Amino acid sequence: MYTLKEETQIERVVGKSRFIALSFRVSSSTEAKTKLKEVRALFPQATHYCYAWRFHQREEEFFSDGGEPPGSAGRPILQALRSFQVTDAMVVVVRYFGGKKLGIPGLIAAYRTMAEMVLEKGGRREWSKERAFTITPELVHAAKLLATVHRLLGEERSVEWDRERGVITVRVGKREQEALRHLLHRETSLGRVIHFEERETPGG
Repeated sequence: MYTLKEETQIERVVGKSRFIALSFRVSSSTEAKTKLKEVRALFPQATHYCYAWRFHQREEEFFSDGGEPPGSAGRPILQALRSFQVTDAMVVVVRYFGGKKLGIPGLIAAYRTMAEMVLEKGGRREWSKERAFTITPELVHAAKLLATVHRLLGEERSVEWDRERGVITVRVGKREQEALRHLLHRETSLGRVIHFEERETPGG
């Protein structure tokens, strides 16, 4: 079993329609819905937002055709996730209709190909339990803290900076947890971190 190595994005034109595929590491439907909301905000004029996700917990799967004919979009995206054997992952494919209808077979091929391409670009790694650290830094120190975390953990680790909420989320494996915990205690004592908490979460 695998999860995404990197979150990625690709774009291509098929039959005059613009398709954009995005992959995300998510561990709950709440997280997935938040990512979908972000995608809608990034591409507000799109015609369709089609997606699928898979979670290790309860072996949950879900897909949506986003207004396309039933079975022509969400299911092919889910099939790509299954084929790549990735879990705790979500793929969203955005479509800007270009005026030319692709037909059901054409839609199935387009959505599955987009999902496969974005998954292949991001790669995969072995799935395992990890911990998610949610950090609230003093805003003036946020950029420096992000750079320090990247140096400590390496660029491959999932580090997300939510500017609107002022929160940094870091996912780490067992070997890196103590080093990150030590760093955050130090930064808290120096007044550069207001608060942090951690929780166990599926990951890679």
